[in-house]
Amino acid sequence: MKFNKRDDGTYELDVKGYTCPYPLLHFKKSIEKMESGEVVEVILDYANSMETIGTECKRKGHEILDHSANEGIYTLKIKKA
Repeated sequence: MKFNKRDDGTYELDVKGYTCPYPLLHFKKSIEKMESGEVVEVILDYANSMETIGTECKRKGHEILDHSANEGIYTLKIKKA
């Protein structure tokens, strides 16, 4: 798991190689460290985690700005509520 702040003020959370529930747990811990309005790009390779993280975002009011899938790598761009 890698959680890094980028130069432009956004964050990247790389949870490739992890299966549920770990991507969700790492997402929850990471987003707690962020300020409201900041954006994190979550990169994962376990498709089911897209749904669990999406559900958590809806529950907490975070906005999913973008999502994509490319050759088994999934990306969620999320703005913290």
